Amino acid sequence: MRVFSEVITQWSELTDTASGLVVAPREAVMNTNIMQLYAHGDASLSIRFNDSNQMKTIDQKINKIIPSKKYRHLLDFQIEGGIRRPPMEPTEHSASLIRTIFNIANKLDIRLIEEHRWSSADICFLDDRIPSVDGMGPLGSRQHNEQEFILHHSLLERAALLAMVLYELGRGEI
Repeated sequence: MRVFSEVITQWSELTDTASGLVVAPREAVMNTNIMQLYAHGDASLSIRFNDSNQMKTIDQKINKIIPSKKYRHLLDFQIEGGIRRPPMEPTEHSASLIRTIFNIANKLDIRLIEEHRWSSADICFLDDRIPSVDGMGPLGSRQHNEQEFILHHSLLERAALLAMVLYELGRGEI
């Protein structure tokens, strides 16, 4: 059990927030039996990255942490997984759309903050030549839990912003 928790801790320590890399355990389950020295563990990692090139490096580091020599006769490791969603990397096409959105928001006296969100939708699969943004919906908090909420006052202003952005897109000037 100690080795299992040490490996998970070492994986978590691969996090490098300065480069936009987060390695965090999502779930860890350990089963043991005192009577028959038996232990089995499953761990799921959530790996978030901003640059697609980081995935190869982090994959190698994750595999390198697995103890192979000292515990070879006691442990078996099996790693499965891969990229579920690529990062939504900034492009000039998207930057132009974002500038337009901020200009429209300014005219409507709507305060916007551009921020990085780790939980992008399937929009990350778009061709990077297509201008795209994520997260223009109403403001809220505590996503994906029973206390999730939306601030009602943000519904009208976000709807107005979206309508104006769509209008400008329809005019073909963006």
